[in-house]
Amino acid sequence: MTTENTAGTLTSKGIINNPFTLDPHVFPQTLVSGSTESVQEIIDVFTSETPVYKSCFITGIQGSGKTVSLSFIAEHFQNQKDWIVIEFNPKEDMKQHLASRLLEEQPIKMELSKAKISVMVPGIGGFEVEGAEPIKDINVIIEKMLSWLKDINKKVLIILDDVFPSENIQSFAYDYQRLARLNFPVFLVMTGLYENLQGLQENNQLSGLSRIYRIHLAPLDLDLMAAQYFTVFQIGYGKALNMATETKGYPLAFQVLGHYTWNNGDDPNLVLSKFKGYLEECVYDKVWENLPKNDKLFLYTIAKTADGGMKKVKESCKEHKISYLSCFKQMKEKGIIKEVEGCLIFTLPYFDEYVLKSYE
Repeated sequence: MTTENTAGTLTSKGIINNPFTLDPHVFPQTLVSGSTESVQEIIDVFTSETPVYKSCFITGIQGSGKTVSLSFIAEHFQNQKDWIVIEFNPKEDMKQHLASRLLEEQPIKMELSKAKISVMVPGIGGFEVEGAEPIKDINVIIEKMLSWLKDINKKVLIILDDVFPSENIQSFAYDYQRLARLNFPVFLVMTGLYENLQGLQENNQLSGLSRIYRIHLAPLDLDLMAAQYFTVFQIGYGKALNMATETKGYPLAFQVLGHYTWNNGDDPNLVLSKFKGYLEECVYDKVWENLPKNDKLFLYTIAKTADGGMKKVKESCKEHKISYLSCFKQMKEKGIIKEVEGCLIFTLPYFDEYVLKSYE
């Protein structure tokens, strides 16, 4: 694994001041800007005079950098005076939250006072102007506030992390489609697993979601990863590149390998054991558990084929009476496999080993 003796020696640094994190709620100190192009694309489109899309869905397997990308986008627009960023919890009443959050904006309060309008958001409260009969229809309230924001060239960015098919999400998606049709300055960025996006798109009443712009996060650049390992561990570039290659560009693996190397760098076998164990327990078990039987067989066929040759895999699929095209599309969209020069390759480190020992 990380035993090449090119330059520098990996040593154990203990758990203190580890720049690599395993906590999904802690923003990593050490990052590789692999999703920079995707993030910049969204920023450029949203800030253009005529955006080609106003909503998008960032997708990828667990640990692919969806939340980190969303954080970069939110931070950028929070620093822009003409933007209001509102983060939703997919489990809450999002229409109420949108109305409540907009009511906090000073321009909205000024317009309500000037127009002598009181509003009352059910279950939250509102804004009262003495002698004015309150508006209680939440749709009217939201549309009036967005209209005022449009007049002063302010835009609203709604961000939703880790969405999943639910009545709450479907209801909000319908409301968002309506606001978009009315040409209000409302933008939307969501993140989630491919299967959750697929579940939302299967709702025939939400035709807009079937055409939502999708960004699938690509693996990180190995040279950029190696540069980070080179700097943090002060080792030779060859050894740093070996470490990066070990991760296959998988963002979570970059953090996990860095974390355990920092703690146990003088014991490469222990680092490898902890590295594999963490990925299996925290990602691979969940991925495998949610796969249909045919997809598991398809992945097993790839794992047991020496080079993952497509021809051999297709023959095996035909023999077992499973659809190669269907399984291939699903596994590729989920970010589990990719095609390279006529071979099917796993995108996750050591996932082939995991499949071979997990398939029953």
